[in-house]
Amino acid sequence: MFVAGCLILGVTLVGLQSCPDLGEGDSVADQENGVTTPGTEAPEPVKLDPAELAKRGGKDVGGQRVEILEAYAPDLVTYMLTTLEGEPGPGARMRPSALQALPVDEVRGQVFDVEGVVVARAEEVFEKETQRLWSLVVQDEDGGQVVVVKHGFRADPGSGRPLDDYRGMGAREPIRVGQYVLARGYYIQRRTGTIGGSTLPEATPVLWGTNFRQQLEPADRAKPVASLEDIRWDLLRDRYFAETQRWDEPQLYEALQWARAQGVERIREMIQKGELDITEWDQELFSKWQPEVDVRDDAERPFTDGARGQWFKTSGLIASHAYEGWNTVPANKWAVDAFTVLDINTDHYAHTNIRNVSAFPLDRYTDIEGVYKEHVWIYGVFYKNHTFVTRRGREGMKGASPLTMPMFIVMHVEPRVYNLDESKYLGFMWIVAGSIVLLGLIFWIVFVRGESKEAARLEQYRIKLRQRMRAKGQGAKLPERPLGDAPPGDGPPDA
Repeated sequence: MFVAGCLILGVTLVGLQSCPDLGEGDSVADQENGVTTPGTEAPEPVKLDPAELAKRGGKDVGGQRVEILEAYAPDLVTYMLTTLEGEPGPGARMRPSALQALPVDEVRGQVFDVEGVVVARAEEVFEKETQRLWSLVVQDEDGGQVVVVKHGFRADPGSGRPLDDYRGMGAREPIRVGQYVLARGYYIQRRTGTIGGSTLPEATPVLWGTNFRQQLEPADRAKPVASLEDIRWDLLRDRYFAETQRWDEPQLYEALQWARAQGVERIREMIQKGELDITEWDQELFSKWQPEVDVRDDAERPFTDGARGQWFKTSGLIASHAYEGWNTVPANKWAVDAFTVLDINTDHYAHTNIRNVSAFPLDRYTDIEGVYKEHVWIYGVFYKNHTFVTRRGREGMKGASPLTMPMFIVMHVEPRVYNLDESKYLGFMWIVAGSIVLLGLIFWIVFVRGESKEAARLEQYRIKLRQRMRAKGQGAKLPERPLGDAPPGDGPPDA
């Protein structure tokens, strides 16, 4: 029993040590490049009722409801101001000319991202002197136009004029005429007339603007690389602390651009069909990688430098995921304006978090739920060593301390499903189970059967002992009746 108890206790302790500690203090800390709190997602747009928008965007003329085209419908503007809270997530990407061709009744209330040159900007008073409506006319190369209107107050900086969302350089830049922009907003109505000296040639879609972003013009953008091998991975630097914290680099954007050009389904197909040479980054590879973390100067790092841009897969629990959007991702020539930061609590390195950049939002990986502590496989290319701050840090270090871990550009995620027939722990489990059964059998033979035999032997001994004692007159006797006495009712009656 003692041996069996020790064995069970040991197995229990090993299992508890294998359980990851995903306490709040162990989450990857926010970085200087503007990473938001882990666990946040792109906000969902408010659901607007198209019928209500159509009603508020019209007026009664001769007993009929007619769409207001010559101005912004006041009742509609008021409705938007009182209905919307916060900012929506990404909308459907569409060119102004394509949006202009869609029937208004089919798309009213939906969120769109439109791209083009600002050809006009105007400011007007709404209802009273303290409120403003700012209008931008965004035009594409085909001449299609979209009007983006934004509400502001006169007391706001710049009277609430549209500003670039990016906050990485300090003060946000205003959107001006002549800039190439990406604008996001709700389709609310159409508009005719003149805005900022620009005459709208026809009824033009109007978006209730929520976000604005300066972009490079298409002619100035880089085309996607044909293969990940065309990326200059050898130019990456991560030998020193400052280098490991930086990841606003061309190689990252090129890989993300390539992944989106392929599409999430195509990458999944390539992985399932074995078209990619993928190596598992397990404990053995961590053992090869770890000694090179502290290498400085020009010392060789054959594993780390050779692994850049190569495909790997590794497993762990989802620790957090954060949406990085227009306010944190700077404008770049690869037109990457958003991505997802995915933290994985790895199975193979002391259950430590590793930070990754996912080319697609987690909801695009249809096989997973994307929830906290979900056990998953991630597939992607090794990017560089990345340093973050953790509560535990390295061995022997107390308090918050830096920790360097590998960073991957993730392009596919799928659930990790255990197959016990193929598990490397199956033999160990059989040994443990067999040992417990064997110890139980020994316990039954030694203690239960032995106890029964001993009890039977003792009973036979007692019987024989009593028999011998009776034979020698030493056994217990019944009490005898004294001579001359007779029990009542015996013998002849008295004379």
